[in-house]
Parts: sequence; structure tokens; C-alpha cells
Amino acid sequence: MSAETITIARPYAKAIFQYALEKGLLEEWSAVLHNMAVVARDPNAVAFLTHPLAPKKQRIELFSAICVQSLSFHGEDFIKTLAENRRLFILPDILRLYNQYKAEWEKTLDVDVYSAMEIPSEYQQKITNALKNKYKRNIVLNYTSDPALIGGAVIKVGDTVIDGSIKGRIERMAQAVVS
Repeated sequence: MSAETITIARPYAKAIFQYALEKGLLEEWSAVLHNMAVVARDPNAVAFLTHPLAPKKQRIELFSAICVQSLSFHGEDFIKTLAENRRLFILPDILRLYNQYKAEWEKTLDVDVYSAMEIPSEYQQKITNALKNKYKRNIVLNYTSDPALIGGAVIKVGDTVIDGSIKGRIERMAQAVVS
């Protein structure tokens, strides 16, 4: 996300979030925006959507045809607004910001955990509880096995990385030796 696209995407994300919150459609709009963002990330779609000669009507029709199942509750109006303003390409940024507003409102925090081996559910629960106490939020733990870590785990919470992996320790030790 660049500063420019954040600035452009923010009012759209806020408006959709407010609308979804008022109508009780937070999850539905999250799914709609996700589907739209997938389309907007496709290289062929991006080339078409950003082409200066691509007619507005065709841009709207492209999105409507691809996202037809997701376009209930004013989704088409949203696409038309983005297309009229030549903003369809910022849908991935709108999705990220929308999800941030949603998580803030729901007081949830997504946490990515990478470990060399599968973490037993009791330890996953201990990690979840510790993070819940630290951040005072409900934790959504996204677990991934990564044998390249050799042992231990890496926990990512937003911009914070807690590296307790053996690979990370070896890399830090190598840096200390070289320095």
C-alpha cells in the first residue's frame, strides 16, 4: 500500500464500513470486497481497468459479470462509483482498510504463527491467551508450518515480529560473529 493509494482508498473504505455497520452486513461486505479485490489483482483485469481508452461501461460490465454472485446490497452501485472515478484498481487497498476498520470495531487481531513443526492445540491456546492478555483483543490465530525454521516459532502481530525460531537465532549469531 503506497501513501497515495491509502489516501485514495480511505474514504471509500470508511464509507463502505459505515454502511455495512449500519446495515449489519460487515461479513457480507468483507466477502464482496474480497471477491472484487481478487479480480482487481488479476494482471489482465488491471491492464483493462487502467487502460485510458477502456470505456466506463465496459469496466462496470467486467466487474459485474465476474462478481455477479457478490453484488447484492448495493455492490453494483459501489462498482459504478469506483468505475466513474477510475478507482477500481484500488480495491485491494480498500479491502485492507475495510478489514482494519472491521477488526478495530470487533476488537480482533489477526496473528500469524509460523513453526517448524505442528503446534499442539494446547500450546496454540496458550499463545492465544498470552496475546489476548497482552493486546486486550480477541485473537485470530493463523497457523502455518514452515520446516525451514528448523525449530521454534515466529509470531507476527501487525508490524511486530517475535522470532523464537532456531533459524532466527542462527542468523542473529552469524550477524554477531561477522560484526
